[in-house]
Amino acid sequence: MDKFHVLRESDFDKYEYNLDELISQFTDEKLNGDIYITLRDEKYAILQSIVNCESPIEQAFAFAMHFSGFQGCIYFNPDVDIVAITNQPEITCGNKKYRVDFEVSVWYTKLNKAISFVVECDGHEFHEKTKEQVAKNNKRDRDLISEGYQVVHFSGSEIYNSAYRCVKELLKLILSFNKSEV
Repeated sequence: MDKFHVLRESDFDKYEYNLDELISQFTDEKLNGDIYITLRDEKYAILQSIVNCESPIEQAFAFAMHFSGFQGCIYFNPDVDIVAITNQPEITCGNKKYRVDFEVSVWYTKLNKAISFVVECDGHEFHEKTKEQVAKNNKRDRDLISEGYQVVHFSGSEIYNSAYRCVKELLKLILSFNKSEV
């Protein structure tokens, strides 16, 4: 690149959010290639984070986990490692199968075992509209708990108000669980 250009916020409008053009204008070819690869990978990771999410609140929660660096949040704690986050997995409890919103598998070094957290995003449209739904959801929670899952519910309102706060609360629960069991 012959001339260095300082990127300013005003440049964003000029390029109308065409990231490829913006990057090519403000980076040399080597950086351009590296940035492009990183952006491509990040776009793919963002899309992967919402695969199978079945509602806007699930997508918001998945985005918050992704953008908060949820899996990386615990690097400061050598006793806890988030092994996997799965969207919409099917979990077998005895002879019943339940599909949950998220399963977060956590490895606890001091306990020498993995524990899975089931996270449910409870939108008003689909949860607890009738007494029968309440009874069914409560039975489902008891079945999951009896299989060793830790079940955590967030209301749609909580997620809409701040999905990041919900993710932070989940992380706090995961970390406190490790302390209480040691």
